[in-house]
Amino acid sequence: MKSIFTVHLEHLEDTKRLGLILSKILKPGDVIGLKGVMGAGKTTLVQSIAKGLDIQEEVQSPTFNLFRMHQSGRIPLWHFDCYRLEGHSSDLGFEEYIGEDAIAVIEWPEFFPGRLPNNLISMTIEIGEHQTRIITISTSNAAWLESLRSLWQ
Repeated sequence: MKSIFTVHLEHLEDTKRLGLILSKILKPGDVIGLKGVMGAGKTTLVQSIAKGLDIQEEVQSPTFNLFRMHQSGRIPLWHFDCYRLEGHSSDLGFEEYIGEDAIAVIEWPEFFPGRLPNNLISMTIEIGEHQTRIITISTSNAAWLESLRSLWQ
């Protein structure tokens, strides 16, 4: 059964704060599927996670590369952007990077050419009134989500 938590973000700083909090509770092997329209703040959230992981290199959207590896932090971060894969079913071997030694964030997971893990942390970012953001987070790991709730307050 999936547990759900909804976060309302009023300002860009709230998105950055959420990313920093996520960096405290994510561990190697965790996989985030990050959905949202263009401009919703997906890459900003990933940049904040990377900052919290002490990633030294610049984190940019991998839209044209599809995948970027960031290994300079305390936990490696694999950043996928599968937007350009819509309608393609070819096996690119991405699932080989989903594993025990890094955190993986997959933007546009609905286009991910491999199998998404059962323990996926799913996040959907919606744009609300006055450019606010509503992030719905669901996972089968209720304890992980409770950790997020307690740190968010």
